[in-house]
Amino acid sequence: MINRKRIIRLIRYKNVLKKLRNSGEDKVFSNILAELTGEKSTQVRKDFSLLKITGNKKSGYDIHELIERVNEILIKREKNCAIIVGCGKMAKALMEYQNFEDENITISAGFDNNPKKISRAKATPIYPVEEIESYVKEHSIKVAILTVPAKSAQPVFEQLKDCGIRAVMNFAPVTLKNCDEVTVKYINLDVELESLFYFVNAR
Repeated sequence: MINRKRIIRLIRYKNVLKKLRNSGEDKVFSNILAELTGEKSTQVRKDFSLLKITGNKKSGYDIHELIERVNEILIKREKNCAIIVGCGKMAKALMEYQNFEDENITISAGFDNNPKKISRAKATPIYPVEEIESYVKEHSIKVAILTVPAKSAQPVFEQLKDCGIRAVMNFAPVTLKNCDEVTVKYINLDVELESLFYFVNAR
């Protein structure tokens, strides 16, 4: 299994490569890719070398082949589905985020305990939380996004884990427990924004 830092770099490389491709470019050199991603060119070449991605010293890397190879490494499926639990404003923004489609990522359903938010007819349907287990098993869902209040995060996480969820992106401002069998990614906007203000003010 490839370590997390390298996977993050590969995703950054791919995003830049797609922009270059869309602008009409066919080839790219490691130093250009490094400059556009904030990495060192030696790191780019090392990443590609370890993953058996080859280029040409004179003409560089073929962008189309590079994107295809990175997608293979990332185990890109035809469709990658996730669910979201807690259907407030954050969830609505994520459900409507158009760039997910470019990466074959779909938020296939939302779940909430507020009856007023339940809507089975929407493009992304919202179901009662009681239906999480049956939905996850029926659709073989492995990834979930948590946008619930802090007090609800742990019990909902336990419910997701028991249903077979193996990876969670957690927007709730709380550290989850009993995560041994589940990959958890924390997104804490308060911390990120406060840290930005610190660095600005410290200057």
